Amino acid sequence: MDKTIRGYISPCLAEKHTKEEKPALLLGSFSHGAYLEIDEKEILLLCDEKYKEIPFGIGIDDYAYVLGPDHIDGESKISFSTEWIRIANSEAMIEIKLQKRCVEERIGKRFDTQEFIDTATRMLRFHRKGVFGSLIDDSFPETEWSGRIRTFLQRNSLKAASNDMEGILLQLIGLGPGLTPSGDDFLCGYLYYKLHTGKTEDCLVMMDLIRQMMYQRTNRISCVYLEHVMNEDVFSLFEDIIRSENQEELKEAVNLLTEMGSNSGGDVLCGMIYAAMETLTDRQ
Repeated sequence: MDKTIRGYISPCLAEKHTKEEKPALLLGSFSHGAYLEIDEKEILLLCDEKYKEIPFGIGIDDYAYVLGPDHIDGESKISFSTEWIRIANSEAMIEIKLQKRCVEERIGKRFDTQEFIDTATRMLRFHRKGVFGSLIDDSFPETEWSGRIRTFLQRNSLKAASNDMEGILLQLIGLGPGLTPSGDDFLCGYLYYKLHTGKTEDCLVMMDLIRQMMYQRTNRISCVYLEHVMNEDVFSLFEDIIRSENQEELKEAVNLLTEMGSNSGGDVLCGMIYAAMETLTDRQ
C-alpha cells in the first residue's frame, strides 16, 4: 500500500541541495532513525521529529511507526530531493513530502554549572548509557575504551592533556563501538558544550587537529557530526541539554538524548559533563 507522509528538512540540508532527484543508499539504521548516502559523498539522517533540528537531518512524526525497519532496509530503492523523499520496497512506496523547519537557537539563562553537573551525572547513572561513564563517575565500571584514554587524561581536565593533544585525539577519534564510535560522540558533546557556552578559545587547537585527522581515523557518519559541531551548527538535542533552566527541563532533555543509539547519547552527555567540569575547575 502506498502512502504519503510529512517530513521536516533542516535548513542546512536544504541549502546544500536542489530539487533535482538523486538516488540515495541506506548506510545504517537504529530504532529511531536511518542514515542515507547521496551522491556517494553526502550523508543525511532520517529520524523522529521529536529530536527536532539536526543540521543534516529530516524529521518524521512517529518515525518508528511509519518508517521503521519494516519499511526501509538494504533492499529499498530510495530517492531524494529537497521537496520529497521516496522509499520503495516490495510491498509499498512511501513518499515523504518535505517542508523546511524553522530553527531558533535558545538564548537565555542556563542552569547553574554545578547543578548541571550533579543533575546530568545522576541521570547518566540512571540510564547507564555510554562507555565513558567512568571518566565522570566512579560508580561506572571501567571499560576497555575508557581505560585506553585514562592514561592520557588527568581527571576532569582534557585541557591538561594539551601538551599531547595529538596523542589523546589519536586515542579518542574512532574509538569504541557503534555507528558513531563512542570517542567521536564524547568529542561532539565536549566541543558542543564549549563552543556554545563561550569557551571557543579552549577548542581551537583541538579542532584544527580533529579536522586533520578525522577522515583517516573514523567513519563518514561521525565526520559529519564532528564537522557540524565544529561549525557551531545547532543540534536541538544538544541545545536543550546545555540550555536547560531547571532540573525538570534537564531530565527531559537527557531522557531524549539517551534514546539515540545504544551508547551514543550517553557518550555525548559524558563529553558535555566533562566539559562542564573543566569550566567549573577554571573558575576556582
